[in-house]
Amino acid sequence: MPPGFSSEDSDLIASLHALSAKSPKLVKSSVYPAPADPGIEIRSWKMNEFKYYDIPSPFPTLARGLFTRELKDEVQEGAEEGKTPGKKYQIVVRGYDKFFNIGEVPWTTWASLEEHTAPPYTLSLKSNGCIIFIAALTPTKLVVTSKHSLGPVGNSPLSHAQAGEAWLRKYLEKLEKKEEDLAAVLWEKNWTAIAELCDDSFEEHVLGYSPEKTGLHLHGLNVRSKEFATMPHDVVDAFAEEWGFIKTPTKTLNSIKEVKEFTDECAKNGEWNGEAVEGFVVRTHVTEPPTSGRNPNKGKDKEGSTPARSPYKAGSSFFFKVKFDEPYMMYRDWREVTKTLLSSKSGMNPSGLPKSKMKRAETKVYVKWVVNEIKSNPAAFKEYTKGKGIIATRERFLKWLASEKGEKDLQEVQNEVPVSKDGFGKTIIVPVAIPGCGKTTVAVALAQIFGFGHTQSDDVHAKKAAPVFIKNVVNLLSSHDVVIADKNNHLRQHRQALRDATKTSARLSGCSPSIGPLTSRLL
Repeated sequence: MPPGFSSEDSDLIASLHALSAKSPKLVKSSVYPAPADPGIEIRSWKMNEFKYYDIPSPFPTLARGLFTRELKDEVQEGAEEGKTPGKKYQIVVRGYDKFFNIGEVPWTTWASLEEHTAPPYTLSLKSNGCIIFIAALTPTKLVVTSKHSLGPVGNSPLSHAQAGEAWLRKYLEKLEKKEEDLAAVLWEKNWTAIAELCDDSFEEHVLGYSPEKTGLHLHGLNVRSKEFATMPHDVVDAFAEEWGFIKTPTKTLNSIKEVKEFTDECAKNGEWNGEAVEGFVVRTHVTEPPTSGRNPNKGKDKEGSTPARSPYKAGSSFFFKVKFDEPYMMYRDWREVTKTLLSSKSGMNPSGLPKSKMKRAETKVYVKWVVNEIKSNPAAFKEYTKGKGIIATRERFLKWLASEKGEKDLQEVQNEVPVSKDGFGKTIIVPVAIPGCGKTTVAVALAQIFGFGHTQSDDVHAKKAAPVFIKNVVNLLSSHDVVIADKNNHLRQHRQALRDATKTSARLSGCSPSIGPLTSRLL
């Protein structure tokens, strides 16, 4: 058997084949010839994204970015008389396990993380590009992929995988090293190198990159195995140094409390070490995760709620992310509405844009501005849908927005009173429920499906938590029509405090909030 072969890995891949045949909507795969050796076929696996949220998981692995091959030349086991020989498989590329943002799933609330993870917590800067995987196809040949494909893709002149490989070859050439040198190391270690391709000349994202920070940002070295195992960041940094990759900045903290305080401060400032930051990926490991939504003996917070169960095994590597919504979510909205306007066959009609992206006053002003820009200067948007000109367009708008005309237009939109046909423009959903009955689970689902705002009292660690929680609710109302105030809310004074706070907010904004309680029975 070749190095890195594992019967456990082979069984995993066999189970993916079986699951895909049984439930093709759950698991799909595509086969590609390996560019370095077209005689080798590589299969890329893609899971139904929405099912990653389920517990128990319907998948035999949580890997996101998984490429495998069948070992056709090896001796097949199970070749008993009258039986079909058993096939053998090998993992070629192994990405990270799927990981989630704070509050995106029940097991990534601050309370749950405090319960089922342990220090150290290594925070790595969330790179703003597209993921690239690099692994050994053979002891002398490499395979370079994007999240789900490799080689040329469709009619694209340069795929993500090809762009990533071009950067890799630049590094090897500069270091006077060869492909087989890197392949030998990755083959021996049985690693997948994971990097972020950040190159505005190829494809722009939300944040721009200076020339010295353009290229492949190495942020992981994963073992090619069924179980998620990733190297510590000092090993990753040493590998980046040796092979010419750009290092990903990191910071190590010793508690979830420190992680929250640090990321809150970065979110407030909008930068870290003088650099704009969209968020962090936090790398840690699982201790003994809760096995159900309730555990009467451990992890109770001040309201008596308990951590949600986790789909990860004790001792496994575990990632979560702390993603800063603003202004980056707004910037993404601008990018997407511009692409929609440019791609529309019925003309640039703002009324056809998704309402979920038109909530902010700044976005409404942006749409009006960009429609005029497209009409007056269409050449500037010629390659916008291909990822070019996104940052320059945004910078032009922000400069215009700071002008007298821009400020006036924004003020006019902000002064508009959004009143619905029911007589109110904002709604707070107020659960009234006992601890552990599923408030947060339902709230997270509603927030994901409908884009509702969601804040929970578990995330407030101040001595006087109530005022902070109410402030969080009011702040979310500025960018959401519906906000879920996730708390027991069993006392009349809890609900009255929300009414009082939103009355003040309503007088300032011109909106009339409606507070609608949900009982624990409905939840």
